[in-house]
Amino acid sequence: MDDPYRILGVDRGSAPGAIKRAFRRQALRYHPDRNPDDPQAETSFKEVTWAYELLSDPLKRMQYDRLGRVYTGPKGPSWAEDPADLREIFDRLMTEAFGSNPFKRDRDRHGNDLRYTVSLTLEEVARGTEREVSFERMIACDECGGSGVQSRAEKVLCDECGGSGESRRRGLLRAGGRCKTCKGEGYVSATPCETCDGDGRLPTHARVKVKVPAGVEVGQRLKVSSRGNAGVRGGNSGDLFVVVDVERHPYFQRDRHDVYCKLPVSFAQLALGADAPVPTLQGKAVIRIPPGTQPEQVLTLVGHGLPRPRGGRRGDQRVRVVLEVPRTLDESRRDALLAAAAATDPGDTPLRRQVLDLLDEMG
Repeated sequence: MDDPYRILGVDRGSAPGAIKRAFRRQALRYHPDRNPDDPQAETSFKEVTWAYELLSDPLKRMQYDRLGRVYTGPKGPSWAEDPADLREIFDRLMTEAFGSNPFKRDRDRHGNDLRYTVSLTLEEVARGTEREVSFERMIACDECGGSGVQSRAEKVLCDECGGSGESRRRGLLRAGGRCKTCKGEGYVSATPCETCDGDGRLPTHARVKVKVPAGVEVGQRLKVSSRGNAGVRGGNSGDLFVVVDVERHPYFQRDRHDVYCKLPVSFAQLALGADAPVPTLQGKAVIRIPPGTQPEQVLTLVGHGLPRPRGGRRGDQRVRVVLEVPRTLDESRRDALLAAAAATDPGDTPLRRQVLDLLDEMG
């Protein structure tokens, strides 16, 4: 178990105030909201949060000081792996250390994510494609720079929340509530921006090109960072999520990375064998029908299915051979078929013998 004093960079005899100040420094340095692309920063933040959780509690600190390595309390930064539990602990300790949680206020300002569904053909899924999507989003107002107030307007402390940015009830902070008067800012202005009516954002029509990799599946989400709604009062923009839908194909059916189809064949092709052309998502191919192939048998074209988005072997194409019987025959074809039927009597086959024996038993 790591030493919580070492993690916070304080001495064992440090006063509670010194421990709180050390946590403030470390939390501001490693907080995940300031280091979104650094997994090591998140690990370090868990460590300093765990250390402060332990040392800020007099009873836990006394137990640790007495027992050291045999301390039986939470043993390290993995003491709460559920993201919701971690977020609750982070928010509580940050509010405790700073008076209010500046990062929670930033999250409240974060713009909403947007969702857009794009419909693809199976051929587009097979080769990959690029689509331009058109959607409505909120952007920061140019006139006020997203602040919601006129330039040079004087900002005054919000009377409702006393500058905390959080709602109050009978003088007490309401957990998780953003002040409606100042919208979480902690200050207000008597001269809101006339262009955006004080919201700090304006609606606009946006276009963005989205690269769709080959082999995407129905329901898969493609993320376009920072193309959602702009955040409130300079908060980070949300993301755009493009959700993939795939149109039903008139001939092919899909099962993950394999595709299925039916191929009409004649009795002669099944009995004698043949090389038959068959459509694929990559173009025309030829499949070998072995002699004696039975109707409804499934043959495989290896590697003619869909690619996998993360690489690896392509899927296969499964071809079910279907014996199609003509509904009408002219005189010459009828005579030829009668002659062929006489010449191709299947004889004493296993299934035929079984049927004949049952018929004999029935009298």
